[in-house]
Amino acid sequence: MLDYYSSHSQPPHRQRAQDVLDALGPVDMDKKKLLEIVDKVVANAPQYSLSGYQMFGRTYNLNATRDKIHEYMRPKSRQPSHD
Repeated sequence: MLDYYSSHSQPPHRQRAQDVLDALGPVDMDKKKLLEIVDKVVANAPQYSLSGYQMFGRTYNLNATRDKIHEYMRPKSRQPSHD
């Protein structure tokens, strides 16, 4: 059975983005910006097989999205400088 899932690719971009939004729950930020963050995270995430996505990809996308949301919401004065 695992061979069946390993030979199939991960879900399409839209489904992976919806998985992230479903797992996040309510987020207190502009909806358009949230969708932009999720879209970029999912687009830049590693490629997995279907089973790899189910085991690792969902968590990767969710954690990367949370990191980007925290980065976006952090006050500009507290962001590290890159001098």
